[in-house]
Amino acid sequence: MSFVHALRILINRFRLVWVLALFMLVLIVIVGLLSLSFIDPIVNMLRKHGTFDQAAEIVSMFWEGKSVAAVFEEFRLLLDKTSELFQASGGLVVRTNIMFFVVLAIYKFLLGFYELPMYRVLDGAMSSNAKLGFFNRFVSCLGLSSRFVLVKIIYTTVYDALFLLVLYLLFGLFFSPIAILAPVILGVYVIVFQALRYTLTAFWGPDVGVEGKPIFKSFVYSVKKAGKSFSSVFSSFVVMWIIFIALNLFIGIFTFGAGLIVTVPMCMLFVCILNMTMYYSKTGRRHYVDGEIVTPKSVISDE
Repeated sequence: MSFVHALRILINRFRLVWVLALFMLVLIVIVGLLSLSFIDPIVNMLRKHGTFDQAAEIVSMFWEGKSVAAVFEEFRLLLDKTSELFQASGGLVVRTNIMFFVVLAIYKFLLGFYELPMYRVLDGAMSSNAKLGFFNRFVSCLGLSSRFVLVKIIYTTVYDALFLLVLYLLFGLFFSPIAILAPVILGVYVIVFQALRYTLTAFWGPDVGVEGKPIFKSFVYSVKKAGKSFSSVFSSFVVMWIIFIALNLFIGIFTFGAGLIVTVPMCMLFVCILNMTMYYSKTGRRHYVDGEIVTPKSVISDE
């Protein structure tokens, strides 16, 4: 029921999607300005050697219904060509890589600042059906958010590194006898691995943002709490990731990326809402869902 309740809250509080969209737009402008100085030389180099034309040709092959093997072979050739260009450019690549990771780290750090204030906004909506301002909470949470994001980056970096390593190894399936099954295997892997990641941290943000508990202690609490209700929490995130991937692929392709302006912040908000509905449900708290008071089963049984 947490998943259904999260959907109802998302619809009822959809205005928060636009708040997150504005927040992300500001960050993108900041990061874009920081990136111009080192991205421009790389773009000029790639354009000069026709890599963008080759990438456009791969997209055309996809739309024309060419075989998966043919598309991935062209993609491999594009990667090889790009790699050769980068190797030939010497110091330019080194400087670009350093700056890229610096800017990426800044963006990832700043993006995480939305989470705790959003949990407090949702807590007001679920506990008292109140409409609280996001940016007021954003300012009041700056200190706590900075510490929380720094710690969470450690967890996500380790987890993502392991995820990408296995993903890289699985790409070899496209050149194996079971190449036809490779997209399915990769899809299942991405969904399961990401669902597990979000399962372990489902109660972390709400426990820090709502209760103000210590960050490391809340992480341990989240892992233990998720373990006690693993099947229900994990299955909710599996369904969530299936919907996220299908929605963003469909919207991204058929709107040429424009629709992602809405779907990406909507997905970010839904993760927070789902975490909160699980947190309220598993801790036995009555809460509002679209104006209706919901009583968790644990409370009903106690009464």
